[in-house]
Amino acid sequence: MTTTEQPVGSAADKLARIVEAARRKAPAPEPPRAPSGPQLDRPQPKQPSSGPSPWLVIGVALVAGYTLAKVLDWRGHAHPRS
Repeated sequence: MTTTEQPVGSAADKLARIVEAARRKAPAPEPPRAPSGPQLDRPQPKQPSSGPSPWLVIGVALVAGYTLAKVLDWRGHAHPRS
């Protein structure tokens, strides 16, 4: 053996001892756990709208238009132009 090999060998042994000691002292990693609660915010409840449904408004408008057309046509027959 030469003198240059001995410090390298002892440095490797010393490093191995340090690594082994660090492994003994290090705590074991804990397994991942599931979250205790939901991670996303809950959706806000819908507030009641201020007014009638758009479908109801459309339906009432159609019925009113149909009724008005029938009334005007009926009254038109009461006074013929010719």
